[in-house]
Amino acid sequence: MITLGVAAGHVKLPSHVEPLLRVPSDILRAITLGSYTLEPRDGNPGNSFWTDERRYPASINALGLPNPGMEAAGSYFFDLACRIRESGKRVRISIAGFTPKEYRLLAEKALGIGSCELELNLGCPNVWDGGSQKRITSFVPELIKETIEQVHDVTSHGGAPSIAVKLSVYSDPYLLNEVAGVLTEMSHAVQTVVSYNTFPNATGYGPDSKTLIEAAEGYGGLAGNPLKYIALGQVRSLRRLHPHTIEIVGVGGIMSGLDVLDMERAGASSVQIGTAYFEHADPSIFIDIATEYAQLSEG
Repeated sequence: MITLGVAAGHVKLPSHVEPLLRVPSDILRAITLGSYTLEPRDGNPGNSFWTDERRYPASINALGLPNPGMEAAGSYFFDLACRIRESGKRVRISIAGFTPKEYRLLAEKALGIGSCELELNLGCPNVWDGGSQKRITSFVPELIKETIEQVHDVTSHGGAPSIAVKLSVYSDPYLLNEVAGVLTEMSHAVQTVVSYNTFPNATGYGPDSKTLIEAAEGYGGLAGNPLKYIALGQVRSLRRLHPHTIEIVGVGGIMSGLDVLDMERAGASSVQIGTAYFEHADPSIFIDIATEYAQLSEG
């Protein structure tokens, strides 16, 4: 049976985790904390998050990786990770560097505060600097490989048993094949592929003709139901391209038990849920989704 987890994004502080600890571990099996950067980040200024409830659950975010920074996270992470494990759930920490060497430093710090599972956020599209958008690592196969090599050099000596790589959405099948080739080559280091982060540079307009979000010049990452069928296709492609020693985690548009079942059919062995939880702000959504999925699986 496929398992449910929380996607990285909004679960960064102890207060964010508390409601999730009360969800039974046979329903919610994993919590991903972060993403964390080396230095604290306030995120992008102005309104940076929008959800659309008129037709289908969707969101656009240009949050820009707001987080307290890895040093501050270290002050509470060890105790928090212990509590998550005591509740019967896996804990993973998502790290987001801006260079391969930054990922290495983040991995060293994460291991130093007790992390055993790392998720490398290679696909965040919402980081801007001086009016320019930073390059997205997951679109550059050479950078993906170098980043994994840097992190694996740390984890292979630090005793961390698991590295997960979170990718972007790929509309170019050739590029997806190239990336899959890199991950297969690095399968001695990578145990999990998370597919995927938000779709870059979406926008929309309100009744006043202003963009729906103000931050990042009105652009943000699209998430939620509109991405479901793209997510299914990418999971199916990744499953076909990778050895079965690599776990595929499906992310994107999971709002119901049927969506989970479809991800399983596509080849995912687990899923992460983001928009549905962030929109409802109620952990009971995991129970609802798991119940429907179980009923459909039995039928």
